[in-house]
Amino acid sequence: MFVNAEVHNPVGRKINASFGLINGGDTAIIEMANASGLRLLARGEMNPLQASSFGTGELIKFALDKGAKKIILAMGGSATVDGGCGILSAMGIRFLDSSGISLQAMPEALHDLAAVDLSGLDQRILDCELIVLCDVQNPLLGAEGAAAIFGPQKGATAADVQKLEAFLAVFSDVASKHTGKHISSIPYGGTAGGAAAGLFAFLNAKLMN
Repeated sequence: MFVNAEVHNPVGRKINASFGLINGGDTAIIEMANASGLRLLARGEMNPLQASSFGTGELIKFALDKGAKKIILAMGGSATVDGGCGILSAMGIRFLDSSGISLQAMPEALHDLAAVDLSGLDQRILDCELIVLCDVQNPLLGAEGAAAIFGPQKGATAADVQKLEAFLAVFSDVASKHTGKHISSIPYGGTAGGAAAGLFAFLNAKLMN
């Protein structure tokens, strides 16, 4: 069956999106592009420094509300290079600067990221099997990484790519500090603007090709 839900698109506009439930409702199938896809934006709206994957996180929460015990998240076609911070924000994680002030969960606002607050994380996601289907094998960082390879496809200029790479490097360091997981070079980590790496680090997602 299909479930319809009101979520936010990559630039924060409310839209209707859907996901599927199978196996008697135990398994949810979510397509990231339905909430956070490039196809949802006009060309003039394409700016990965200001785009968020928050809406995909909202779909995950709706699936948990429906009782899903397993979530299959198909990535691809996203408008975002946010390392999955939007998704993580929707799941209750807060991003903080060195003074403990909350930062908006999008790349442009996270250049001062120093720590994360996991106390508000929706614990249901940790009891759920989260499988991320990745359409590329690129790592999070570097010349073949999320910013360098996929940023321009999503509207990033050369200067934007540098800013996105710097943000993702900081995000990788913070993730390592909090979780002990080193996500900068794991296979598939660059999928969907690094969202695969972020979900691997903080939500124990399994990355599959």
